[in-house]
Amino acid sequence: MLPEDESIRAILEPIIGPWYKSLENPAQAQEMVLYDLLKKYGTTEYGEKHAALQTAGIQDYQRNFEMIDYKTLQPFLAKFKQATTKQSCLNQQLPG
Repeated sequence: MLPEDESIRAILEPIIGPWYKSLENPAQAQEMVLYDLLKKYGTTEYGEKHAALQTAGIQDYQRNFEMIDYKTLQPFLAKFKQATTKQSCLNQQLPG
């Protein structure tokens, strides 16, 4: 499905190649995405609270990370916003 022109193919392959590969085994591809996300979640307060780094599979994930809505995430987002704002203020150049 990729174009025959080698220059275009060289550009597109790294971008859409993994997607085509994922079509061969969608369940495995989804698990790999889940594990990558769990590694990232593990570095956050939210991920630590839900044992992201100890989550060993889809069933663990479903058990450890209950379904939530935006309202449930608001305290975590507020902390992040506060920390980001504080960091942004520290990086500001002072006038003069």
